[in-house]
Amino acid sequence: MNKYKFYVLICLSLVSIELSAAVTYDNVIHHQVFLWLNKDVNNDVIDNIISETKKLNTIPGILYLSVGSVISSERDIVDDSYHIGIHMTFKSVADMKTYLQHPYHQEYLRVYVKPVLEKIRVYDFSETIP
Repeated sequence: MNKYKFYVLICLSLVSIELSAAVTYDNVIHHQVFLWLNKDVNNDVIDNIISETKKLNTIPGILYLSVGSVISSERDIVDDSYHIGIHMTFKSVADMKTYLQHPYHQEYLRVYVKPVLEKIRVYDFSETIP
């Protein structure tokens, strides 16, 4: 094995060890939010809320954030009456509480969500990682 291959192998091993250490948790907190907006809201408003929601990812403590609009379904078991779904994960309830109280989150709610909000439902659950 030449020196170049050896150094590449060592670097890749170190990156792999670092990445695996960064994503190892005993527990993950899932925070799911569903927004029903006022009936007069158009797609531009929905797109703007989705765009602004993505910016929440800058708040410390969020491991993962995804947001999107509802998918229509013909299945009776699917509730497709909402407009926007948001899913976040945190490594602890404390991190989620910090996020919820963060000034940027509070501003986001006040400026973008509350003015057009009809109803909101939040589902939080804990996942134990084996």
